Parts: sequence; C-alpha cells; structure tokens
Amino acid sequence: MKDGYIKDYSTDKLVDLRKPEEIVRQNYEKELHEDYEYAKEQMDIEVPIQRGEKNSAKNKKRAR
Repeated sequence: MKDGYIKDYSTDKLVDLRKPEEIVRQNYEKELHEDYEYAKEQMDIEVPIQRGEKNSAKNKKRAR
C-alpha cells in the first residue's frame, strides 16, 4: 500500500489520508454503517451523476 493511503471504509478503494476531507469522509462512512445501519454496498465515493441532457459529457459531475 502506498504511504499515506488507506483503504476506504466502505469500498476498500485506496484513498489519500493526507487530504483533510478524507478523514471526515471515513468517519462519516463508519457512522452511517455502525449507527444508521447502511450496508457498505450502499455507499461509494465520488460517483458520477447525470445533470442536464443525457448525452452531454459536460453535464456529468461527481457526487460528493
């Protein structure tokens, strides 16, 4: 594993723990799973969402 990276709590994808938002995200994912009983399979990070016209590449944004 790369230095400064950990496996994401819900997806096991490598994430850069040196980014301050990653600490918040990991804590929030853990809370969603343990306190609110969300399945890890229901969670993902920075997924694309459709905005506007269906066939327009410029309208695909990441959900955060």
